[in-house]
Amino acid sequence: MTHVGHCQCGGVTVTLSAEPVDACYCHCSICRRSTGAPLIAVVVMPEGGMEITLAEGVTLNTQQTSGYLTRHSCSRCGAAIHNRVQGRKRHVDNVMTGLFDHRFPMDRHIYYADRVLDVADDLPKHDGWAAK
Repeated sequence: MTHVGHCQCGGVTVTLSAEPVDACYCHCSICRRSTGAPLIAVVVMPEGGMEITLAEGVTLNTQQTSGYLTRHSCSRCGAAIHNRVQGRKRHVDNVMTGLFDHRFPMDRHIYYADRVLDVADDLPKHDGWAAK
């Protein structure tokens, strides 16, 4: 199944050609402060599972926020698009679910100890990163 989403201004279109390998809510302070939101919801895509199409004159802004993570946003409207995670064993893209008009089922909360908002759901809540 293919999933297609876009940023607020429509300048960035994201096409997911593979099913996500993971889906979670992140409460870490870096994600919160980078987006201005109390948490983010992402689907984790394997390398090659995502394609980005840019409208004329639009680029992706990039910001390295740690030794392993680069954040990408639309240069026109500023919407967060995806976070590129580069590790020793794999490279993945954490794509913001708010770009899509449908709901992705989430598996868990990560960095829940950093939360600024309590969430009352039945999903597992981990104080750090927890691999699926």
